[in-house]
Amino acid sequence: MKSGGQATLRIDEAKIAQPSVLGRVLCVIAVICSVAVYLNTLRSDSEFVYDDDRQIVKNQFIRDSSKFGEALTSDVWAFKGHRKDVRVSNYWRPTFVLWMMGNYRLFGLTSAVGWHATNLVFHALVTLLAYLVMRRVGMAGAMAGGAALLFAVHPAHVESVAWISGSPDLILSAALLGSLVFVMRTLERRSAFDWVMAIGLYIIGQGAKEVAILFPLLAASVVWVKRNPGDDPDSRRTAWREVIVRATPFAVLAIGYLIIRRVMLGAKPAGLPGFTPMQTLMNLPMVGAFYLKQVFWPWPIGPSYPLRAITDANAANFVIPLVVCLAATGIAMWLAWKSRTALVGIALFCLPLAPAANIGELHPEQIVHDRYLYLPVLGAMILVMELVGQVAKLAMKNREAVATWGRIGVAGAASIPLAWVTWHYNSAWMTNLAFAEASVKSDPTSAFNHSELAVMLNAKKEYEGALCEADEALRIHEFANPYWVKAEVMMAQGKTDEALELLHKALTVLGKEPQAFDVYQTYQRMIVCCVKANRFNEAVTYAREGQIRQPELRASYAHMMAVPLHYLKHDDEALRELENVRDHIPEEVTPDSALVLHKLGLLYMGQQRGADAKAAFQEFLAITEGSQDPDTVIARKDAEQRLKLMGG
Repeated sequence: MKSGGQATLRIDEAKIAQPSVLGRVLCVIAVICSVAVYLNTLRSDSEFVYDDDRQIVKNQFIRDSSKFGEALTSDVWAFKGHRKDVRVSNYWRPTFVLWMMGNYRLFGLTSAVGWHATNLVFHALVTLLAYLVMRRVGMAGAMAGGAALLFAVHPAHVESVAWISGSPDLILSAALLGSLVFVMRTLERRSAFDWVMAIGLYIIGQGAKEVAILFPLLAASVVWVKRNPGDDPDSRRTAWREVIVRATPFAVLAIGYLIIRRVMLGAKPAGLPGFTPMQTLMNLPMVGAFYLKQVFWPWPIGPSYPLRAITDANAANFVIPLVVCLAATGIAMWLAWKSRTALVGIALFCLPLAPAANIGELHPEQIVHDRYLYLPVLGAMILVMELVGQVAKLAMKNREAVATWGRIGVAGAASIPLAWVTWHYNSAWMTNLAFAEASVKSDPTSAFNHSELAVMLNAKKEYEGALCEADEALRIHEFANPYWVKAEVMMAQGKTDEALELLHKALTVLGKEPQAFDVYQTYQRMIVCCVKANRFNEAVTYAREGQIRQPELRASYAHMMAVPLHYLKHDDEALRELENVRDHIPEEVTPDSALVLHKLGLLYMGQQRGADAKAAFQEFLAITEGSQDPDTVIARKDAEQRLKLMGG
């Protein structure tokens, strides 16, 4: 009886695994919808939003070929100009950096449309690969197609797809799902090519996002379900052997990745204090319940949410979320008992989301993000389709046709409102002002959100609104950015003393061990403020103070110092300062460091040193080729015109 049951089970599985026309149609619809719901991101007026401006527009590493090696062997924020002994972030993502380099060479920085188009292509590819993985693991066509359709249009994906800097989730998911396809192919035939592709894609995924280290567990779950050992001991032993053989190479690669990552990143980044294990566990139900809510009821939705870590548990923030999480776990376990394919859904939901539980490593105002749900949504939709099928079969006495059409009906009906929300939410990621306004709307308790809106309003010269938002940010939490905004408004109104006082407060808030780039930006504003007010000696003093505090940015400060020295008619001193830092230019990552060469060219011309001026201008143009920094673009045009006049 047992062997007969096994034979029947294997025959049924083989039958289900045959491609179905219905499944293929749903897959095609899913892929089309995955692009269609994001077509409004291809607007000509779309901008590089939020981190895009820093990671892409102002990232000299992705433009300067001489810095490619450093870009690939350091954290993704290294371009901000940190001390060598303290890394800026905890993220080493060489695949993502290569993606930015490639996009820059394809599309440049004059428009964000090409960058958005790349994200759409990746999302469509992930949708297709998701369908292929589900079919190969033995899911019926309607189940795989329905899950793919819901995945394609889900609003939780907007942060990953509509936001250019959300692409690591897309690259990771495409790489890992592609690797799973080839892992399953190794179960069907002996092929070195399949192993090479599986391992190669996994390495690409590792370089996209850190969560890839959990892939060996995902591969193991897929292999186990694919083998479907049943209750026969020999079959189970064979399945376990297959699991170990397939998962071990990826486990070795995961360990190797952690070692290499540690070597690349070096010291621990300064900043976030982290939580104890007990504090993390206390917050786990609340965070888990939030992500369940986002998957099954993604409304309201926005760039951030008013969820904060708890220190005292009560019924609202611990007991109720715990009950919700336990209920969801119970349903998932029941589905896994009824169907082995539900195990794949559980693995896809839980494993990629697991690192998000460590909220102590996240910004205290941003302990949850929709982008962490990109791949987990696929797992959740598999479980939804499995649940619909099981309920339909129970209600209609195991009629498979009812389960099939029930899945299609639920997927079709649910995809319409989900697509509508996605389409409208995309606009929040199209411009910086729209992003800031959406952030404040979705989380009005965030000091950071009010500060970002203040920056955007200041840029539009809406000074009253900017001051109001900056004050609201400071009311919630004191940090440097709102002081910068208020200082810039004071500068625009000619109130130099008030502006400098605010910038001094910003330096005080930053403390003794701040992010290097934040300190630099503060001093930069102080120097600009003094120059605009013709207080040149003070500007020189601030530049020298900055050089002492941040010797790793001495060239950048020398460039700023040269301006007030020139107005003081101390051109010889300015020339000495610039010549003394010329050799440090390649070591620095701020755009101001390269401007040293432009300033040198101007000063050499003033001293009738034509050959030296020509050499300085030529070197400046060579190392700033492709730069989109506004000051650099202006300086490049000036250098090109002067070289023409000089016959160069």
